[in-house]
Amino acid sequence: MSSPSIQHYQEAKRVLRYVKGTSSFGVLFTSKETPRLVGYSDSDWGGSPEDKKSTTGYVFSLSGGTINGGSRVHSSVCSDKPSYMVQRRYSHLM
Repeated sequence: MSSPSIQHYQEAKRVLRYVKGTSSFGVLFTSKETPRLVGYSDSDWGGSPEDKKSTTGYVFSLSGGTINGGSRVHSSVCSDKPSYMVQRRYSHLM
């Protein structure tokens, strides 16, 4: 990510608070290397051939161990470029 916003930092802090609160759940991170938080996301806008619904997903890892992830099929349907652009712009509100 070339220009993270305040929201990105807030979400990263939220993930780290979650990790801190669940450290006794069995994920072990060794101190051999500096901890590295990595996040990935992907989307497939209108990609389902059956219903043209969009799918988004994400995963976060800390030092190589997955700590959070998820995916979602959106309820709205993308039928043309203008609606695709609106859905893309406001997908975080859905």
